Amino acid sequence: MRYCPHCAGDLVENGILIIFRAKICGGSPRPGSDAQEVAFFPATALPEDIAFDHHRQALREWRGSLEDQRGR
Repeated sequence: MRYCPHCAGDLVENGILIIFRAKICGGSPRPGSDAQEVAFFPATALPEDIAFDHHRQALREWRGSLEDQRGR
């Protein structure tokens, strides 16, 4: 484990965080065995209680890139 300066002091193991951009095209979402529920949120209405600091940071950066694109 190592200290991650971008993760608000979290100790982290080496890993890769992959975030997908997706579009709802049909069907009914169901949680897998690792989740109690599943939901979709627009970028402007993401929940406040995202579990991990590095996930929150990645989402902030993504929202910032969307704002940059809109400002062009």
